[in-house]
Amino acid sequence: MSENFSDLDSWLEFQGFKPDHYPFDEVVAEKESNLNQYFIEFPYFSEIAKPRTTFLFLGRGHGKSANKMMLERRCNDTLRRGRPASLAVNYTDFYFLMNKTDIKLRDHVELILRQAVPRLFDLLADDKRAKLVTKLSGGDKEDFVWYLE
Repeated sequence: MSENFSDLDSWLEFQGFKPDHYPFDEVVAEKESNLNQYFIEFPYFSEIAKPRTTFLFLGRGHGKSANKMMLERRCNDTLRRGRPASLAVNYTDFYFLMNKTDIKLRDHVELILRQAVPRLFDLLADDKRAKLVTKLSGGDKEDFVWYLE
């Protein structure tokens, strides 16, 4: 059976979208409040979701920000559920390295920790996740203290 639609709103409603929210109103993923509903995992999404450093090179408008946001949400979900947990660390600002002539791994580690430690602190300070500290193993607690130092 073929459906006839007189306008865009009736087609959107038929597709399950709210009539007042066109799914492509926002062209920037950071502004899209319904990204969870629209995001379709690319074939490589499970690869970039593995707990390791990953670089994603795509053209403009091909989903880099959407993938980043969905990975961060997936990591946040693991933190709510407990172990194994993943912490998303957004490391994209290399401003502090621009004037250095001899960049070492230590420089990158320092910048990553500058992102990770406040994120960890926020998670631990959040009353809803206060139990996260009690779930840390002895080694993990030592690592966290080392990060803070």
